[in-house]
Amino acid sequence: MVGVGKYNQEHILAYIDLDQFKIVNDTCSNQAGDELLRLVSILLSSGYRKADILARIGGDEFG
Repeated sequence: MVGVGKYNQEHILAYIDLDQFKIVNDTCSNQAGDELLRLVSILLSSGYRKADILARIGGDEFG
């Protein structure tokens, strides 16, 4: 979803849900699942600007 704001700025909202994340926790441990989430957050944030916001919404969901 892209829109132009009041000050002629573009905005986008993305919702990311990691498919089958529970399998990682169940077969490899919660520690492995936590590490995967940490690495995914680093990967996602590497393409963002300083003013952008990346948040873990819960479980395996990012926004």
